[in-house]
Amino acid sequence: MSTTIPVNNLSEKENAALDFFSQNAVVSTLRDTYLSFSARREALGLSNPGTVDNIAKEVQRDVFLNNLTFSGLRADLTKAFSVAPLFQVSHAFSQGSQGLPPYTFAALYGSPQVFLQANIDNDLALSGRFNYRLSPNMITKTSIQLAPGPGQAMFSPEIDYT
Repeated sequence: MSTTIPVNNLSEKENAALDFFSQNAVVSTLRDTYLSFSARREALGLSNPGTVDNIAKEVQRDVFLNNLTFSGLRADLTKAFSVAPLFQVSHAFSQGSQGLPPYTFAALYGSPQVFLQANIDNDLALSGRFNYRLSPNMITKTSIQLAPGPGQAMFSPEIDYT
């Protein structure tokens, strides 16, 4: 004859170890604060805002003019070959600017699951990004930079869960 023991019945030793978390005033206050914020957040009914990776991008690229103001000449030629999936190439020419290379070639490919972007300039400095959607909430992001000089290579993988 076998008897089943409910999962929530703990031995006295295990229960004593957990008493620190359930009866501690500091832990109890932190728990109540967390539950209060959680209830307020759910009452608002807001969707998940996503990641904070691009928070600085709005200020640095969309507000500051340092990327668009320089003395010299710049021409960007872009050709989109396809919209779904997205595929485009770009040629950028500049003259008279110390910050921009004289020539840059860029290619971009994007679909709902894959995003590829690569740039190479006249000094053979290559930079690229590769994003792959593993699930609707999980994306792998990979960045790579290769340059002719020593110590210029960089590889950065990360996984983003929203």
